[in-house]
Amino acid sequence: MSEMRGGRIDCDALLDKLKSLHRTVGLPSYRRMAVLAESMIKAEPSEEWRSLSPSNLSNIMQGRFARRPRWPLVRTIVTVLYLNGTMNGRMEASPQVLSALTKEFAAVWDAIDVQAAPTRPVPRMPDVRMASPNRRRRRPGRPW
Repeated sequence: MSEMRGGRIDCDALLDKLKSLHRTVGLPSYRRMAVLAESMIKAEPSEEWRSLSPSNLSNIMQGRFARRPRWPLVRTIVTVLYLNGTMNGRMEASPQVLSALTKEFAAVWDAIDVQAAPTRPVPRMPDVRMASPNRRRRRPGRPW
């Protein structure tokens, strides 16, 4: 799935790891993950956490993005998944476990070949053309 490119890897490796962690911690909903992220931001405003929305999480987890996700966003997702795992007893609550998990994801994120992202085609939005506001609409002449 992930492809090596001159010592670098594409985004599939990161996506595979995120999906695997998501399964390991019990497949929390994207809404639940967004709520956990907001509580982290409120609890530690000095940290570089990112807000998550369910639609943004869905796009990231499905690989629908135009460039490699920034590290603070990936770190927030990993931490939220870890917290969910500790809350439901699927992961050990320990700073060492979180540190090891973060380092593991950071190594994969650092190895991503920026030229390789996106790994999947991003759906293109259709062109929508609006009528010019300066153009007057002609009315048909009166038949009298």
